[in-house]
Amino acid sequence: MGEKLNKYDPLESDQLQSLFDEYFFKECGYTTKHKAAMVKCLVEALSDDVYDFSIHLPNYEDEENYFFLPSSWEFSRPRYIFEQAYIASIRHWGSEVKKTGMELPDADQLGIIKCS
Repeated sequence: MGEKLNKYDPLESDQLQSLFDEYFFKECGYTTKHKAAMVKCLVEALSDDVYDFSIHLPNYEDEENYFFLPSSWEFSRPRYIFEQAYIASIRHWGSEVKKTGMELPDADQLGIIKCS
């Protein structure tokens, strides 16, 4: 898996979106309630100007508590991967989550700059 993932540049949004599509959103099996809860957590974190996104990225010293991304992947701005996750979640689950009554802010309202 590492060899395959290392062929991608996670700082290129198109490539990261492709990975989200293939490995997270494809036949994920989450219920609408789970999807809404995950999106709500993303919205809350992305709305907080001082949220520390780096706490969710690999800490190679604490191997028991983290899912590891390829070690060659570095995020100078840890918030980026979560911004991209929000964009993907809206693309995949947006209409379903909205049916729960949850309002979904546009990416620009959360300070997300769409680029590739």
